[in-house]
Amino acid sequence: MSRSREAAAAWEQFVTICSRGRRCAAALILAVSFTEKIQAQSLRLGSQQVAREQFTMVRSVAELSGDRVLVADAGDNRLAIYQWSAGSLTDVGRRGRGPGEYLSLNRLFPFGSDSVMVEDPGLHQWSVFDGLRMGGAINIRVRAGGMVRLAGSSRDRSFLEIRPGLDGRFTDGRRTNVLMLASTLEAYLGRAGGEQLNPAGTLKGGFAGDTSVLRPMTPNGNPIPWSLTSLLTSEDQLIMLPDGTVVFARQNPLRVTFRDKSGRTLADVPIPHAYIADNDEEKQFAFKRVHTPAQQRILRFQDFPGWPAMVPPIDSDGLLAGPDGSVILLLRPTARRPQVAMYVRRAGVVDTLALPTGHHMVGAGLRSIYTVFKDQDDLEQLYRWSVVSNRQ
Repeated sequence: MSRSREAAAAWEQFVTICSRGRRCAAALILAVSFTEKIQAQSLRLGSQQVAREQFTMVRSVAELSGDRVLVADAGDNRLAIYQWSAGSLTDVGRRGRGPGEYLSLNRLFPFGSDSVMVEDPGLHQWSVFDGLRMGGAINIRVRAGGMVRLAGSSRDRSFLEIRPGLDGRFTDGRRTNVLMLASTLEAYLGRAGGEQLNPAGTLKGGFAGDTSVLRPMTPNGNPIPWSLTSLLTSEDQLIMLPDGTVVFARQNPLRVTFRDKSGRTLADVPIPHAYIADNDEEKQFAFKRVHTPAQQRILRFQDFPGWPAMVPPIDSDGLLAGPDGSVILLLRPTARRPQVAMYVRRAGVVDTLALPTGHHMVGAGLRSIYTVFKDQDDLEQLYRWSVVSNRQ
């Protein structure tokens, strides 16, 4: 039996034993031993550059030619090109509802030579950036009050989107078209200029319950209701790569499936993963990671519902298109481990790269990755790192 199949078999045995409520220690040791063989750190960070400009909340970075990157800063609602050698930052487009404008920014998906699909949830559209300016937009049809998320685009200007499933949660007798409140997600394939959307598959949603608590905004203020959902969601994720391949990442057990646009499976890669128990230390870490110091003075991690028994392995928006047809899985940082990037290829090769503590990966290029680090003033610094292989 090959090493990868041995590891997969060991992990399946571990999951089976744990699901029956038995002690997991022996099986976990076996799974971890194989995990270390497959997931030994085969990549490392090389040289680094730090951008001269600071940002507020970088959602995504797309690598362009000419030593440039396109940066989506959701905090300042700013789309800009940063030129590394000159240290200059140039705004692209502007806030608005007209041609070449955007209302809000989320993720960026490179799909060709200096072509990037820009997700604009505020206008329910995907805008196309062509290397110098904002070009045409793809309008997205949504149900009233609904939400749609972009999950990638390809060189022929096809795109992949995610919508709440039809079995979504009901509130006051009406179904809630909110992605974070859906137990099932549906994926659809579309193409710029086309009207038809084709089903691409279903995914497990991340909804694990919600609650409302009364807390004052200030120490002497009147309590107001806060609507809270789970901080550690375990929804499945997917992404379309620039060549049109659709990649599904299932969380439990961790598994990556590559499919073409017709739905045919190209490769199925099981990934052994040592799950971490979701104790109070992990809950506190997850809470502080997504809430500002001011919010931490109002809320507590105990206020949030739906904590899972184990920390979900894949981070929120945890898939990136990697070089050479690979997909990058961003493993969620924990209280005792920084974020880890896993490069997964169709052939079953898995390379891992550990990031510095406190860094979050927001983009990947041909030979570089991009991370952000939040300083004590709550501002983000953008880093560019070269990636070096440890393989002989």
